[in-house]
Amino acid sequence: MNMLEHKIINLLKDKEEDITISEIASSLAVDRHTAAKHLEVLKGKGLVECRNIGKSRVWKVSKNPFINALKNNDAVINNFKDILKQVDDHVNIQSKNLDTIWTNKNLSKHKCYETIGNGKKCKNCPIEKTFKSGSAHSAIFASDNGKIRILTQPIKDSNNNTVAVVEIVKKIK
Repeated sequence: MNMLEHKIINLLKDKEEDITISEIASSLAVDRHTAAKHLEVLKGKGLVECRNIGKSRVWKVSKNPFINALKNNDAVINNFKDILKQVDDHVNIQSKNLDTIWTNKNLSKHKCYETIGNGKKCKNCPIEKTFKSGSAHSAIFASDNGKIRILTQPIKDSNNNTVAVVEIVKKIK
């Protein structure tokens, strides 16, 4: 990240409300187009977010850069995804409602329990426990393909709230 991008991040962190590109450019004494270019780079990295209000776009620091970066086409994140696709275990990132945000396997299922071959939510679901406690959990379950061990780890935002859970599904031999 270059110096201007650091300045943009620091400016956005200091603001309580979302601000426009014009306000950012004015505060940093740069051209509006220069600010816009660097904001788009930061957005691509998942570090900032924007939303439209009328004809204006307002910007803020992302509360969870990791989840935002997963949704973007960032080279570093894509490299990370490619590495995880080589892992034999299932590595899934799950939302609070048990939807799969990302998986290292090409699965058409959308709920975590569907990816392991169950038709309904697991009793004592480790993902739900991780959302509730904010800490890692593990459990062993029977599935259509035999026994599996599920390991979970929270993904937290800048306020230390769990916003997603990494789930690793390992077959037990």
